[in-house]
Amino acid sequence: MTAKKSADQWFAEYGESHQDDTNELIHWICVPLIFFSVLGFVWTVPVPAAWEDAVPWFNWTLVAIAIAEIFYVRLSPA
Repeated sequence: MTAKKSADQWFAEYGESHQDDTNELIHWICVPLIFFSVLGFVWTVPVPAAWEDAVPWFNWTLVAIAIAEIFYVRLSPA
């Protein structure tokens, strides 16, 4: 079993592999596009009919965003 990486280790690895200006530009453009595309696909997952009247504002993107938020908050505690 491998040891769990700390946020500092993840960022150091990320920093080493993203020194190139072209790589950074591609990430600035593509990462948000990928993120919003995935959210768009998640949005298409149907909400149970019983929930539509009780919580009309709900869709599965809220769950996906909450999971991402929890991941990043746990990755770098204050």
